[in-house]
Amino acid sequence: MLFSYLIIKNSNSFLFLIGQLSGKHTHCQSPFKTRFRADEANEAFRCCLQKITLKPEYADTYLNLFDAVTKQEDGDRKIELQKVEQIIKDVDASLLKANRMFIEEKIDIDSYNRLKKSYSEDLIILKQKEVALQEVNKDLLEQLEFAFKVMSNLQKLWNDLDLEGKRLLVG
Repeated sequence: MLFSYLIIKNSNSFLFLIGQLSGKHTHCQSPFKTRFRADEANEAFRCCLQKITLKPEYADTYLNLFDAVTKQEDGDRKIELQKVEQIIKDVDASLLKANRMFIEEKIDIDSYNRLKKSYSEDLIILKQKEVALQEVNKDLLEQLEFAFKVMSNLQKLWNDLDLEGKRLLVG
């Protein structure tokens, strides 16, 4: 069964009445015990969808703004990645130096083990940070474009969807 939605202006607020389609009427769920004609409720919902539209010029503005912010963040991310990579090299060099000092018997085994453990833990954290900085969601702009396309044509999308699609959209 399809759920129907009806928006009723009540004082200065809007109420969303959600009901289950039963024959030609919508039986509203608690706390409302009213019946509305299903076709009228569906038409009111379609009118509501028509008002929830993202104008193409707004979508373009949002996409351009997102693109600009992403480019700035990419620059910042690259700088941070370079810093992390340099720190990883420095920690590797320190670990190698501790190995040499141990082999040359300049430090005892306990000191070496403490240094090795500390450097190894640092490397794990730094490599995780490096991976996180390298992961960039390149599909995000495409996802936003799709979302804006949907929002720009919400009523048409609703009219074209089958019952399951409508349930997914309002669910």
